[in-house]
Amino acid sequence: TNPIAEFYRAIFESAAQGIVVVDQAGHIALANRKMEELFGYGDGQMTELEVFMVCTPFLRGFRKVSQREVG
Repeated sequence: TNPIAEFYRAIFESAAQGIVVVDQAGHIALANRKMEELFGYGDGQMTELEVFMVCTPFLRGFRKVSQREVG
């Protein structure tokens, strides 16, 4: 295994803030433990969800705009 990747993974997982990584299609690629805790999900359950499923109603409005821009 890559020690540098392990180092950054440890920082990601131990962060006091919720962190989420989203792909270009709007699906959650990674979510740390704090983010899963904040939203009531278990280990790995947020992966592949659409980010708009867990964001605020204000941000959900951007979904329509971004989908039109992408095609």
